[in-house]
Amino acid sequence: MQSGHLVSVRGRAERAAPSDLDRLGGLAEQMDAAVEFEGYRRADVRFHIGIAEASGSARLVAAMTEVQGQMSDLIALIAHPKEVLRASNEQHRR
Repeated sequence: MQSGHLVSVRGRAERAAPSDLDRLGGLAEQMDAAVEFEGYRRADVRFHIGIAEASGSARLVAAMTEVQGQMSDLIALIAHPKEVLRASNEQHRR
């Protein structure tokens, strides 16, 4: 993806609709409430794809969907202590 396209996508994401922000906030709440990592990861994937969707860029949605799919197997191999997931979700809320 070219840097000019990324700047354009960032600008659109910063102007996300309130409904997009509400949906992302709801996904962050789901991550907070997840008891098992699988529930956290499902909400996390939807969160990151949701950011791409809020940008209005079909290219970014396709790329993020692909990246999240590729990362899932690797992420499953990593330990997921609650404090790390909590810190990660605090970053999501920014």
